[in-house]
Amino acid sequence: LIVNKETIQEFLGGIKIRSEGEIAERTERPGVAVGLAWTPAGGDVLFVEANAMKGKGGFTMTGQIGQVMQESMQAA
Repeated sequence: LIVNKETIQEFLGGIKIRSEGEIAERTERPGVAVGLAWTPAGGDVLFVEANAMKGKGGFTMTGQIGQVMQESMQAA
């Protein structure tokens, strides 16, 4: 499976309006990563953010996170 600029629309559906500048601006900050999502309604770009904080260690998941994403976060 090869996902690139030429094949991404085949996998994720129609193009949503999002500028390359917006993606670059959001990902140049430390702690932000880009993910791709597939749903029956099409695809989307996900911005995953992490923050270092004082505390006991560990992490908290917020939002509507599916089981596979939860497992990936726990494994990391």
